[in-house]
Amino acid sequence: THLTFRASPSTGRAKISGHSWKPSISLVFVHSFRFDDVRKQIVRRPPAGDPYNVAGLDITTVFQRRRVHCTLELLRHATRGASPGCRILDVGCGEGHLTAEFKKAFPQAEFSALDYSASAIARAVTLFPGIDFTVVTAYAPPYAPSYFDAVVCNNLWEHVPDPLRLLRGVFHVLRPGGSLIISTPSRYRFANLRRVLVGKPVALLSQYHVTEYTVGQV
Repeated sequence: THLTFRASPSTGRAKISGHSWKPSISLVFVHSFRFDDVRKQIVRRPPAGDPYNVAGLDITTVFQRRRVHCTLELLRHATRGASPGCRILDVGCGEGHLTAEFKKAFPQAEFSALDYSASAIARAVTLFPGIDFTVVTAYAPPYAPSYFDAVVCNNLWEHVPDPLRLLRGVFHVLRPGGSLIISTPSRYRFANLRRVLVGKPVALLSQYHVTEYTVGQV
């Protein structure tokens, strides 16, 4: 599930932007895998059971290609009308593989990225020297207020115990009228719907997820 939130210039409050639920106030992207795509992704899932794992990421898998494509679509929408040198922050970037893909699509944009893992950022700096990587908690991005035109939070939401605190930190560095793009696995994805149909409880995608959300909860 991908959502875009836009900060209101007049109130400073966030609202979902786009047109999926109501004209001009909501935009929701759901991964719409064909059955064969789902089957292939299940087969290629890492041993830990978390396809969002970016250690040694294979960006060519069906899942990762779809993940990048959806995020780039939202970034193009979010930065429409912004200058070519717009500022974009990737929160929870891991080793920077996805950040680098975004940078390829927006070569003139100023990219910054952060992660709490020092080893992941050390790897990112080595692999992708053209991006500003920082080791820091996502709760307190170390940037000037209203600095970024868009912020990407790609599959971090389900890992944090206090998502509202995360939002406060993000909106502090997001300019009024800027956009926050959130990607998170749906609680009612295909595998869990199948579990429910046979009388089993829903299961988390990874042992490292604090919880998982429905579109309505997000």
